[in-house]
Amino acid sequence: MTGRKFSGDIGDLSPEETAAFERATDIYQALLAALDAHLDRASDPAEAARLRAEAERYAAEQRELRVGDLAGAQRVIDEYPALVRELMASLAS
Repeated sequence: MTGRKFSGDIGDLSPEETAAFERATDIYQALLAALDAHLDRASDPAEAARLRAEAERYAAEQRELRVGDLAGAQRVIDEYPALVRELMASLAS
């Protein structure tokens, strides 16, 4: 057996596809939480509006990500952790 596959309405997914989707979802959640923390600290209305728009964009991306979209999940895994780290570091300063 090559590994467990999930079947049903979502189709057959490899463990790699499932893990990538879950990891991308976790990264989106961390990104949105970091943006929310910045939004809580924003005193400038223009900055708050920018942060809200950015959070809405990432939330929309997350909603559009589909289970089994390995390329989309990999893009999130490759690109967004650095942004999360940057946002979290700026909260600490």
